[in-house]
Amino acid sequence: TVSLVTPPDAGSDAVLDLCSDGAATALFGALGGSPDAGGTWTDPNGNAHGGTFDPASDPAGNYSYVVAGGLNCADAQATITVNVSPAVNAGLDGVLAVCDDAAPTGLFAQL
Repeated sequence: TVSLVTPPDAGSDAVLDLCSDGAATALFGALGGSPDAGGTWTDPNGNAHGGTFDPASDPAGNYSYVVAGGLNCADAQATITVNVSPAVNAGLDGVLAVCDDAAPTGLFAQL
């Protein structure tokens, strides 16, 4: 008897660009292709990771997703490179009162 076994599919590598004040993001959804569920994640330091990236607490870098092979099939691996950009700062809200006949006033200094 010959049995054909479908090899595991971890999806394809991807890049995820996030903002430092952004919401936590499921890494699985960023994988390209049609990855198999049930794999394991590791963070850039090689530690086990739950698969949800939180820019407030997780380091940027390469996150690996591995789906174990079965029988004679090798494991499949995909990597998501997570880049975190600093949040932008538009300044603080404020109030500025000027006379309608006053000289032009720069607004950037008021932030």
